[in-house]
Amino acid sequence: MRTFDKQHGKYIESLERESKSILSMIAHYIKNAIVTSLWFLERVLSGKTRNLEDNVAAANDSLMTAEHLQEDFMEFSRFETKEAPLFVLT
Repeated sequence: MRTFDKQHGKYIESLERESKSILSMIAHYIKNAIVTSLWFLERVLSGKTRNLEDNVAAANDSLMTAEHLQEDFMEFSRFETKEAPLFVLT
């Protein structure tokens, strides 16, 4: 029984590490999409761009990416908070 407990504990620790890694990765990608959008919008507002439409479209694309990543984050978060057992022992 102790071998099972050790293996189960290691598996749970592995899942927790993977979960933290996924959360970190999603947060990083959301931040990158927002920073990219801000950069494009700052260029538009400062008048440093000749192609307004392209810069606004690029900012929009980046913000849409951030929105989709945020939706993924929320879905992952819902999965993480479910209180369903990981294993069903029979």
